[in-house]
Amino acid sequence: MKSSFLSVFLGALLVGLSPVLSASTSPASSPEDPASVWYLDRDAQERLELEGKGNAYGDLSLASGTLRKTREGTSVGTYTERTLAAGVTIPGGRRHEEVLLALHLDGGTILAASLRTGNAGTPPQRTFTYAVIGGTGDYRGERGALVLTGLSATTTEVRLVPAE
Repeated sequence: MKSSFLSVFLGALLVGLSPVLSASTSPASSPEDPASVWYLDRDAQERLELEGKGNAYGDLSLASGTLRKTREGTSVGTYTERTLAAGVTIPGGRRHEEVLLALHLDGGTILAASLRTGNAGTPPQRTFTYAVIGGTGDYRGERGALVLTGLSATTTEVRLVPAE
């Protein structure tokens, strides 16, 4: 009798504590958390054109730059981005791209991916959502999305939106 009471009591205790236990092992971020917002400033970009005549399937773009907490603030890390042309219509027209983005921060790295569409040769000026596909360090186990909003030709706001 005592052992079944103890089993039920411990089971209820664990069920009651499970949200606390699981919350303590999840990355700490929320959409309203200012720690979840960064600004990307592109410092370098290189393009490799496979056919050498403008937009074509398989063209590769590599970009990197500085991460800041405010638009004019000091650096808190770096980012790298690899873009592969997955589909191109006419020269200067619509371009479909596969994008891999890594945010390298003091506490670790966030890795995200997206398929985006934009006009060839112009930086994105609207919002794109990238799936967070992994993380290291403080961002290990991070799930959710990175929402990127183009602010200028070289500056983008990035907001981490955790999965619910």
